[in-house]
Amino acid sequence: MNISPEDTLLPLLGGVVEKAPGEWVALCPCHNDHSPSLSITRTDRGGLLLYCFVCKDKEIDRAICQTLGIKLSAICPPRDPMPTTLTKPSPRGVPALVDGKALVKWYEYHNADGSPNKLVARYESAGDSGDGKREKTFRQFRPDGNGGWVAGVKGLPEVPYRLRQLLASSPDEIVFVVEGEKCAEALVGLGLVATCNAGGAGKWPKEFREHFYERDVVVLPDNDKPGADHAYKVVRSLRTECRLLHQVSLPGLGESEDVFDWIARGGTRAELLRIVAENTNLRPQIPDHDEAFPEATAEAVASSRAWGELVPFDQLDLPEFPAQVLPDILRGWVRCVSVSTQTPLDLAALLGLATCSASIAKRVEVQVTPDWREPVNLYVAVELPPGNRKSAVFSEATGPLRALERDEANAAAPVIAVAQSERRRMQSRLTALEKKVDPGAAVEAAELAERLALTPEVVLPRRIVDEATPEFVGKVLADQGGRIASMSAEGGVFDVIAGMYSKSGAPNLNVFLQGHAGDDLVIDRLSRPSVRVQRPALTCGYAIQPQVIEALANNRVFRGRGLCGRFAFSSPKSWLGSRDVNPPAVPDGVRQAYRNTVQQLAQIEGEHTLMLSPEAAEDRLAWQSIVETMLREGGELESIQDWGGKLVGLTIRLAGVMHAIEHGPVGAITQRTFQGAVEIGRYLIPHARHVLRRLAADDAGQAASDAEYVLRWIVRHERQAFSKRDLYQQTKNRFRKVEALGPVLAELIGRNFIRPLPAGNSGPGRPASPAYETNPSVFSNPEKRSQYSQNPSDGPIGSNSGNCGSASRETQNTNPVRSGGGL
Repeated sequence: MNISPEDTLLPLLGGVVEKAPGEWVALCPCHNDHSPSLSITRTDRGGLLLYCFVCKDKEIDRAICQTLGIKLSAICPPRDPMPTTLTKPSPRGVPALVDGKALVKWYEYHNADGSPNKLVARYESAGDSGDGKREKTFRQFRPDGNGGWVAGVKGLPEVPYRLRQLLASSPDEIVFVVEGEKCAEALVGLGLVATCNAGGAGKWPKEFREHFYERDVVVLPDNDKPGADHAYKVVRSLRTECRLLHQVSLPGLGESEDVFDWIARGGTRAELLRIVAENTNLRPQIPDHDEAFPEATAEAVASSRAWGELVPFDQLDLPEFPAQVLPDILRGWVRCVSVSTQTPLDLAALLGLATCSASIAKRVEVQVTPDWREPVNLYVAVELPPGNRKSAVFSEATGPLRALERDEANAAAPVIAVAQSERRRMQSRLTALEKKVDPGAAVEAAELAERLALTPEVVLPRRIVDEATPEFVGKVLADQGGRIASMSAEGGVFDVIAGMYSKSGAPNLNVFLQGHAGDDLVIDRLSRPSVRVQRPALTCGYAIQPQVIEALANNRVFRGRGLCGRFAFSSPKSWLGSRDVNPPAVPDGVRQAYRNTVQQLAQIEGEHTLMLSPEAAEDRLAWQSIVETMLREGGELESIQDWGGKLVGLTIRLAGVMHAIEHGPVGAITQRTFQGAVEIGRYLIPHARHVLRRLAADDAGQAASDAEYVLRWIVRHERQAFSKRDLYQQTKNRFRKVEALGPVLAELIGRNFIRPLPAGNSGPGRPASPAYETNPSVFSNPEKRSQYSQNPSDGPIGSNSGNCGSASRETQNTNPVRSGGGL
């Protein structure tokens, strides 16, 4: 009598639980297991597929058999020989054998109208390639017009796999993009919407973009370099079309494995949706129980808390602006301008927000609490190297406001000319009267002087000033009723602020400091009347070159006085070298919608107060608590507390601007809008850390150099976890004070080498020192370990490391308020 593989294995294991027919979980005998972490699945060939979510060993089946004293063949029968016949006839015109490989599967592609587009045939060899996988090859065929197929698909239009199902799916369903048809079918078997392109990795065509417009898309890459490169290409292609777009790496995948392997080991629909929810800001509905799609084990869910990709020290990998959270009109404009100018989304997004902010400055405020009113004027600075068409984007962003200023000036010019002429006559009359000595002239001169003092000088309306001195900005603020925008496509404005044109050479920051906060401004001048502005609202929007930041590093006043802490900094990756040389123009309708929105906001009269909805108010408290934790010792914002201390206020300003764009100056700010502002705030944190670190250090690379030193200490001593106090004790020869470790640890956290551990209850006495855990990837590869532990002179840590390759920026999008879950 033959004994089945499960009858051989299951009696030898502890904690066996049957999840579904042919699926079990049990305690793994290869480690000290207290909760079932071993997944066991019966395969179609009658063997067992084993996977431990703790060991994550590709050879776990062999290890378990050796531990239990049984033969591997008892639970994993040898592979069946290559099939010589198929279970159903092959399509007409498609050969059953190609290069000694047999046809095992085929996939039909259809056009949107249901007509056949192409067929992709999969062929496999009889033996495997040495790693347990059969050699495979693919061939593509086109319809012959008579119900059959003929080889070759040149000239056929490109369509995604399962296009008709994609088009028929609900707009609220997530679309999963994978590398091949086999993976797509596995996801469809879980009741999900999935697609791919023909030809596998690297073959994603740009024509696919239209099929994903305003959809929520998750890209699931294969776990190898071609898979990562392919996922990056998909994300780059779709980022201007999708409503939400994320790349998610599945936990527990071995080298070159994919979602098909993950599902084959017991991965379920509910588990996959949980992983998506915990690693993105998508919130799919997750069933509490579904007999067709079994629940995941707790261990599988816990393992989904994956680390991000390591970012080498010779590589900058900051997140991309989350354009999906912007109001519809602004989002569409940002994406179209980004494509048209071939510039990062960040540039158009932040300059567009600054322009809208300038339109409503001093007209709209947000009432956060009875004692806290937050204005909505923003300070924005985006740095990009020369040649990136900053001026083109700047003109697109500020164009509507400049056009409105021009129209207002033209309309007011005749009236102002008359008023200025009358004022000059009054001043001439006053001068003449003051020269006379009779009492009547003195009385008339006094009355005339009083009239002039009470009649403000009429000037042409202004909306924007360029690279003006602080004194001139203050005067314009006074002339324009307390609001103006300082906007420039060059970095010279920082030279002006720094005192380049000041007689003393000292920076004059008061106008910019008080113009942001709304504090009353007084500028005393020796030879002219003082300038007084009540509740000024200055907006700043600058596109600058990196050299400007480097030059400011020598002027510590910018950090010390708090000006830098007021800016939303962004340092996006340049597209130079990978730009489309013939991009589409911005559609007239998109440009006009943005123009109308800016000008309608700019013509709001009176002053308006926005409130937070009850749900948004709760989120504000949660976000404020999180930011406060980040500001503590060991926190993400410890090294930039001057900036982090204003992050919540910046978030509220962003929410106010976004609400006004969508709803005008009325109503309450919704939870969705506030969470979108929080996501922008999270995006800004690593950008601010990158920029401010360069401003804070005499040597721009000092923090990175110190971080490499600490990483070598971690690897050399195999510190999978450590406390800040312990690190300081071991590195005193380099760091004289424990405070010096703050920016170093922040650098390692930002590059995913370490992350903070939850604070424990230290009880009475001295508080416990902040603790950190090390990314296991640092220790997983002997070659990488040797690289990380080398001397500084040996080269940058993590360079040319496959496991340290650049992750898609979309993977860094997290839940806007609480990472891994909702509020």
